[in-house]
Amino acid sequence: MLAQSTLQLILGISLMWTFMPRKEVTLGFFRIQMLLVLGLSVVVCVTSDQLSPQNAEQISILSPSISFILAISIGVIAYIGSVFWTLGSRKLGDLSIYLVTIISLLLLSLSTHSVEELKIWGGQISLLSSITSSAVVGAAMTGMLLGHWYLTAPTMSTKPLHQLNLYLGIACLLHFMVSVSGFFQLDFSTLDSTQWTWLSLKWISGIIGPLVCVFMVWQILKLKNTQSATGVLFVAVILTLIGELSGLLLYEELGFAV
Repeated sequence: MLAQSTLQLILGISLMWTFMPRKEVTLGFFRIQMLLVLGLSVVVCVTSDQLSPQNAEQISILSPSISFILAISIGVIAYIGSVFWTLGSRKLGDLSIYLVTIISLLLLSLSTHSVEELKIWGGQISLLSSITSSAVVGAAMTGMLLGHWYLTAPTMSTKPLHQLNLYLGIACLLHFMVSVSGFFQLDFSTLDSTQWTWLSLKWISGIIGPLVCVFMVWQILKLKNTQSATGVLFVAVILTLIGELSGLLLYEELGFAV
């Protein structure tokens, strides 16, 4: 579970890098972000043996050795990317962003699912749920870190923070639609009290709470108050992490995403 949740965080962060207006953000931000992903990739490498399909009888599309190599490659690219951003090479820095995004997406999709899973509706929903929840966590985390960056670059445009807040809202709505699709597989009569708690946390902390934070940040940024917006985004990070962990626990119990 640790390996998958960490990998989802890497994917979510790199997705936000890909779509945010990078030219309006100073270079140092991406240098530090690359080092953050480097540290996260180490966690994935150490726990890469946990990357496997939910059904223990099924074999993931990627072998454990290839998964380990891809996890290492994310760290290597992130380190090289930090050097590019330090040297001020935006083009090579952008290339490193694209590579981290592609590799982390492939690793998440192919190491935690089998061919049999991806052929059925439940497996496809599980994959979409992983990707959309990655976007939710990544948008909240990247937005919060960018908000802190305004302390060192106070004259920087607030457009990137506006964009990341918008992406967080979109990601929450997409994750909501995927989660609703998973409800068709759920038999509520079989849920025990613990599973009801996880389900409630998944929806309240993982979807509804972040959407409320999006609205609050949108209102605060009208006043150009980046630090107050950062505080709300910090709350969004906590909520999304609680929602994501609850969703993973529920997935392990039920065998499908809701």
